[in-house]
Amino acid sequence: MPRSGENAAKVAYFMSANNVKWRKPVRPGDQLIIEIEMGSARGKIAKVRGVGKVAGEVVGEAGV
Repeated sequence: MPRSGENAAKVAYFMSANNVKWRKPVRPGDQLIIEIEMGSARGKIAKVRGVGKVAGEVVGEAGV
C-alpha cells in the first residue's frame, strides 16, 4: 500500500516490538515484507500492528 497524507515523506523508526509471535523462520535470501497498520498515536509516538511475510506466507506478527 503506498504512503499518503501528511506523513508520506517522513521516516519512521522502530523503538520496540511487543507481543511478537514468530510463526516460521526467515532464512538468508528470503524477501521479508513487513505490512504495518497504524493504531493509536500520541504526538510523535504511535502504536502499530505489523505482519511479516515471506512469499505471501505469514512468518511473524507483532502489535498492540
